[in-house]
Amino acid sequence: MPSCCLQIYQRLSHFEEDKNYWKEYTDFYERFWGGPTSPYGLWFGNEYGTFQSALCEHLSIKESEIKECLFIKEDNENFICPDNKLDKTPFSYLVDNIIPIHWFFIFNESQKKYSRHTGVLVQYIINVE
Repeated sequence: MPSCCLQIYQRLSHFEEDKNYWKEYTDFYERFWGGPTSPYGLWFGNEYGTFQSALCEHLSIKESEIKECLFIKEDNENFICPDNKLDKTPFSYLVDNIIPIHWFFIFNESQKKYSRHTGVLVQYIINVE
């Protein structure tokens, strides 16, 4: 079944409340894996658990306190797409079996990037203020 995903990335500076956390998270992730997250990335075996343990040690937090995100880098600046929470604005949407046409019209062309991978269309929205 085909799927379509809309991911909205915001500048790191947009996140006032957790700005320091996201800065530390993205810096650590890049040092640990050698670059930003990728929609094509996969965790094998115990890699994810090892990453989480190292992140907790680096940030001096418990595993239950980890907040996850995807992030990309544009012109040496991080843009993040945090994990969706029920009480927060969603930054990622997934629908099956249709491509919502209105997703293509709600942002201007300079804000959009597209990626096609294994039958999934991912629309990245960046530079949203």
